[in-house]
Amino acid sequence: MPGAVKSRRVLRVADANLNRASEGLRAAEDVLRFCLDRAALSREARLARHAVRAAGQVLASDVALRRARDARGDVGRRRSTPGTRRGTPGEMLAANLRRAQESVRVLEEVAHIAGRPRAAALFQAVRYRLYTLEQRALAGAGGKTAARPASLAAKSPRRG
Repeated sequence: MPGAVKSRRVLRVADANLNRASEGLRAAEDVLRFCLDRAALSREARLARHAVRAAGQVLASDVALRRARDARGDVGRRRSTPGTRRGTPGEMLAANLRRAQESVRVLEEVAHIAGRPRAAALFQAVRYRLYTLEQRALAGAGGKTAARPASLAAKSPRRG
């Protein structure tokens, strides 16, 4: 594969995952803020979202990412996930934190492929920060993250 084509394809992966991570963190931030009244954790999600975007700037410019974007040509754009339901804010929170973690892991790998070790290190740091955020946001389930979302909906909101 010629270098320019390969780098454009790698940038498409970066662009999609930067957007996915940011969207997941924004959704988590809003659940923490508006549904659970967890101001400190909402702030953590916002700061993590900004950290993802800052690391993205080390990886590639916004202009380069936009040039690589091809939404119409995306072979997976019509794909849907039937049966995926978010019954509670806690389920939405858990799903979006996981989405952000996975996307940041992809970005870390892309940074290695692109020869951007500083960006890779920044994404790795954000990824571990997200693992900690997930633990704090979904705490109290005896270590079973999947069991926590339903209990989040049943509890009254806490500050923190």
